Amino acid sequence: RHLACSCFHSLPCVVVGPGLGIRLAEEVALPALVDSRVSALPAALDIFQRLEEAGLAPPGVLRRTCEKRTNNAVARLLIFSPADDDARTSVEAAIEEGATTAAAWWAQLVTRGDDGQRADDGSRPIGSTLVEESVSIEEADLRPGA
Repeated sequence: RHLACSCFHSLPCVVVGPGLGIRLAEEVALPALVDSRVSALPAALDIFQRLEEAGLAPPGVLRRTCEKRTNNAVARLLIFSPADDDARTSVEAAIEEGATTAAAWWAQLVTRGDDGQRADDGSRPIGSTLVEESVSIEEADLRPGA
């Protein structure tokens, strides 16, 4: 099988002088963790709030723990960022932009449309806009061999 040339644009590679340098897993693990945590934070906080409202979690515990772990990962990434002030500012800006984008995406996902009404009013499940209504999903599609 052959990959299209465009697939190689997404590989975690960097040119480090003559030739092509490929990043090691150790170099991309922490940035990937921060990206994952920052991107998932708005959804996680919303879910934690729902758990608390349903009496399934003590108030604030999940939120504080998740925020603390996310902040610790960000702080660790910044420690290992280049000492150059411009580079550090660039990393901080990228993290902030990711957080803003994630919050906007989650807000859009849980709203019904232009009226801004939340989709969790019982009329439609959250996330239902991710799949076309005319598309049916069979259990066998979700669990091959079931």
